[in-house]
Amino acid sequence: NIDKLVALEAKMVELEEQAAKEATDKAAAQVVIDKIAALPDTITLDHALVIEEARALYENLTDAQKGYVTNYDKLQKAEADYQAELNKLPPEVLEAIGKVHALIEALPAPANITLENQTAIEEARAAYNALGEYVTYVHSACDSKLVECEIVWKQLYEQNELNKANAQKVVEMIKALPTPTDVTVEDEQAITD
Repeated sequence: NIDKLVALEAKMVELEEQAAKEATDKAAAQVVIDKIAALPDTITLDHALVIEEARALYENLTDAQKGYVTNYDKLQKAEADYQAELNKLPPEVLEAIGKVHALIEALPAPANITLENQTAIEEARAAYNALGEYVTYVHSACDSKLVECEIVWKQLYEQNELNKANAQKVVEMIKALPTPTDVTVEDEQAITD
Protein backbone atom coordinates (compact mmCIF):
# COMPACT_ATOMS: atom_id res chain seq x y z
CA ASN A 1 0.00 0.00 0.00
CA ILE A 2 2.83 2.40 0.75
CA ASP A 3 4.22 1.87 -2.78
CA LYS A 4 0.84 2.72 -4.24
CA LEU A 5 0.67 5.91 -2.17
CA VAL A 6 4.20 6.97 -3.20
CA ALA A 7 3.36 6.31 -6.86
CA LEU A 8 0.16 8.34 -6.59
CA GLU A 9 1.98 11.24 -4.96
CA ALA A 10 4.63 11.18 -7.70
CA LYS A 11 1.91 11.14 -10.35
CA MET A 12 0.17 14.12 -8.68
CA VAL A 13 3.43 16.11 -8.70
CA GLU A 14 3.88 15.27 -12.39
CA LEU A 15 0.32 16.32 -13.21
CA GLU A 16 0.70 19.59 -11.29
CA GLU A 17 3.93 20.37 -13.16
CA GLN A 18 2.22 19.63 -16.48
CA ALA A 19 -0.71 21.88 -15.53
CA ALA A 20 1.65 24.71 -14.53
CA LYS A 21 3.61 24.37 -17.80
CA GLU A 22 0.37 24.33 -19.78
CA ALA A 23 -0.84 27.48 -18.00
CA THR A 24 2.48 29.22 -18.72
CA ASP A 25 2.36 28.13 -22.37
CA LYS A 26 -1.22 29.33 -22.74
CA ALA A 27 -0.37 32.70 -21.17
CA ALA A 28 2.56 33.18 -23.56
CA ALA A 29 0.34 32.21 -26.50
CA GLN A 30 -2.38 34.61 -25.35
CA VAL A 31 -0.01 37.57 -25.77
CA VAL A 32 0.50 36.55 -29.39
CA ILE A 33 -3.20 35.84 -29.92
CA ASP A 34 -3.99 39.36 -28.69
CA LYS A 35 -1.33 40.93 -30.93
CA ILE A 36 -2.63 39.04 -33.99
CA ALA A 37 -6.26 39.86 -33.10
CA ALA A 38 -5.31 43.57 -33.10
CA LEU A 39 -4.16 43.38 -36.74
CA PRO A 40 -6.58 45.25 -38.98
CA ASP A 41 -8.76 43.33 -41.40
CA THR A 42 -7.69 45.56 -44.27
CA ILE A 43 -3.91 45.59 -44.58
CA THR A 44 -2.01 48.47 -46.14
CA LEU A 45 1.69 49.20 -46.52
CA ASP A 46 1.49 51.21 -43.30
CA HIS A 47 1.00 48.00 -41.31
CA ALA A 48 4.48 46.57 -41.86
CA LEU A 49 5.66 47.16 -38.30
CA VAL A 50 2.65 45.65 -36.53
CA ILE A 51 2.81 42.59 -38.79
CA GLU A 52 6.55 42.23 -38.11
CA GLU A 53 5.94 42.54 -34.38
CA ALA A 54 3.23 39.87 -34.43
CA ARG A 55 5.47 37.55 -36.47
CA ALA A 56 8.41 38.09 -34.11
CA LEU A 57 6.26 37.35 -31.06
CA TYR A 58 4.97 34.18 -32.71
CA GLU A 59 8.46 33.01 -33.68
CA ASN A 60 9.67 33.50 -30.11
CA LEU A 61 7.15 30.96 -28.84
CA THR A 62 8.09 27.33 -28.28
CA ASP A 63 6.45 24.73 -30.50
CA ALA A 64 4.13 23.79 -27.62
CA GLN A 65 3.11 27.44 -27.14
CA LYS A 66 2.54 27.90 -30.88
CA GLY A 67 0.01 25.08 -30.67
CA TYR A 68 -2.20 27.30 -28.50
CA VAL A 69 -2.25 30.21 -30.97
CA THR A 70 -5.74 29.96 -32.40
CA ASN A 71 -5.59 32.81 -34.91
CA TYR A 72 -2.30 32.09 -36.68
CA ASP A 73 -4.19 32.05 -39.99
CA LYS A 74 -4.98 35.77 -39.51
CA LEU A 75 -1.26 36.52 -39.23
CA GLN A 76 -0.55 34.53 -42.39
CA LYS A 77 -3.33 36.36 -44.23
CA ALA A 78 -2.03 39.75 -43.03
CA GLU A 79 1.46 38.85 -44.28
CA ALA A 80 0.07 37.72 -47.63
CA ASP A 81 -2.06 40.87 -47.95
CA TYR A 82 0.94 43.03 -47.06
CA GLN A 83 3.07 41.26 -49.68
CA ALA A 84 0.31 41.80 -52.25
CA GLU A 85 0.27 45.52 -51.41
CA LEU A 86 4.06 45.63 -51.54
CA ASN A 87 4.01 44.02 -54.98
CA LYS A 88 1.90 46.95 -56.23
CA LEU A 89 4.86 49.28 -55.74
CA PRO A 90 6.89 50.13 -58.84
CA PRO A 91 9.56 47.49 -59.56
CA GLU A 92 12.38 49.99 -59.12
CA VAL A 93 11.13 50.78 -55.61
CA LEU A 94 10.95 47.08 -54.71
CA GLU A 95 14.46 46.65 -56.08
CA ALA A 96 15.71 49.60 -54.02
CA ILE A 97 14.08 48.23 -50.86
CA GLY A 98 15.64 44.84 -51.56
CA LYS A 99 19.04 46.49 -52.06
CA VAL A 100 18.75 48.27 -48.71
CA HIS A 101 17.84 45.02 -46.96
CA ALA A 102 20.77 43.24 -48.61
CA LEU A 103 23.27 45.99 -47.72
CA ILE A 104 22.16 46.08 -44.10
CA GLU A 105 21.98 42.30 -43.72
CA ALA A 106 25.54 42.08 -45.13
CA LEU A 107 26.84 44.26 -42.30
CA PRO A 108 28.40 42.43 -39.37
CA ALA A 109 26.48 42.29 -36.12
CA PRO A 110 26.90 45.59 -34.26
CA ALA A 111 29.20 43.93 -31.71
CA ASN A 112 31.53 42.94 -34.57
CA ILE A 113 31.75 46.33 -36.28
CA THR A 114 35.26 47.64 -36.95
CA LEU A 115 36.57 50.87 -38.44
CA GLU A 116 37.00 49.02 -41.74
CA ASN A 117 33.19 48.77 -42.03
CA GLN A 118 32.86 52.52 -42.67
CA THR A 119 32.26 52.25 -46.42
CA ALA A 120 29.69 49.47 -46.08
CA ILE A 121 27.80 51.39 -43.38
CA GLU A 122 27.85 54.59 -45.44
CA GLU A 123 26.61 52.75 -48.55
CA ALA A 124 23.76 51.19 -46.57
CA ARG A 125 22.80 54.57 -45.09
CA ALA A 126 22.92 56.28 -48.51
CA ALA A 127 20.72 53.58 -50.06
CA TYR A 128 18.37 53.79 -47.08
CA ASN A 129 18.08 57.59 -47.32
CA ALA A 130 17.56 57.38 -51.09
CA LEU A 131 14.32 55.48 -50.49
CA GLY A 132 12.68 58.73 -49.43
CA GLU A 133 9.00 58.15 -48.65
CA TYR A 134 9.46 54.38 -49.11
CA VAL A 135 11.89 54.12 -46.18
CA THR A 136 9.00 52.98 -43.99
CA TYR A 137 8.96 49.68 -45.88
CA VAL A 138 12.40 48.70 -44.64
CA HIS A 139 12.04 45.95 -42.03
CA SER A 140 12.39 47.39 -38.55
CA ALA A 141 15.10 44.83 -37.70
CA CYS A 142 17.19 46.15 -40.61
CA ASP A 143 16.52 49.72 -39.59
CA SER A 144 17.62 49.00 -36.00
CA LYS A 145 20.72 47.12 -37.12
CA LEU A 146 21.86 50.00 -39.33
CA VAL A 147 21.45 52.53 -36.52
CA GLU A 148 23.27 50.27 -34.05
CA CYS A 149 26.14 49.71 -36.51
CA GLU A 150 26.45 53.47 -37.04
CA ILE A 151 26.56 54.11 -33.29
CA VAL A 152 29.22 51.45 -32.69
CA TRP A 153 31.31 52.67 -35.65
CA LYS A 154 31.14 56.28 -34.40
CA GLN A 155 32.25 55.20 -30.92
CA LEU A 156 35.16 53.24 -32.41
CA TYR A 157 36.12 56.19 -34.62
CA GLU A 158 36.08 58.64 -31.71
CA GLN A 159 38.16 56.27 -29.55
CA ASN A 160 40.60 55.79 -32.42
CA GLU A 161 40.97 59.57 -32.85
CA LEU A 162 41.56 59.96 -29.11
CA ASN A 163 44.19 57.19 -29.23
CA LYS A 164 45.92 58.91 -32.16
CA ALA A 165 45.96 62.24 -30.33
CA ASN A 166 47.39 60.61 -27.21
CA ALA A 167 50.00 58.78 -29.27
CA GLN A 168 50.99 62.06 -30.94
CA LYS A 169 51.47 63.67 -27.53
CA VAL A 170 53.81 60.84 -26.53
CA VAL A 171 55.75 61.19 -29.79
CA GLU A 172 56.13 64.94 -29.18
CA MET A 173 57.30 64.33 -25.61
CA ILE A 174 59.90 61.82 -26.83
CA LYS A 175 61.09 64.25 -29.51
CA ALA A 176 61.57 66.90 -26.82
CA LEU A 177 63.88 64.63 -24.81
CA PRO A 178 67.64 65.17 -25.10
CA THR A 179 69.75 62.76 -27.10
CA PRO A 180 71.47 59.97 -25.14
CA THR A 181 74.76 61.86 -25.34
CA ASP A 182 73.17 65.06 -23.98
CA VAL A 183 71.09 63.51 -21.16
CA THR A 184 71.71 64.67 -17.59
CA VAL A 185 70.36 63.71 -14.18
CA GLU A 186 68.02 66.69 -14.36
CA ASP A 187 66.28 65.00 -17.37
CA GLU A 188 65.13 62.02 -15.26
CA GLN A 189 61.60 63.36 -14.61
CA ALA A 190 61.01 64.18 -18.32
CA ILE A 191 62.18 60.70 -19.29
CA THR A 192 59.99 59.06 -16.62
CA ASP A 193 56.92 61.01 -17.76
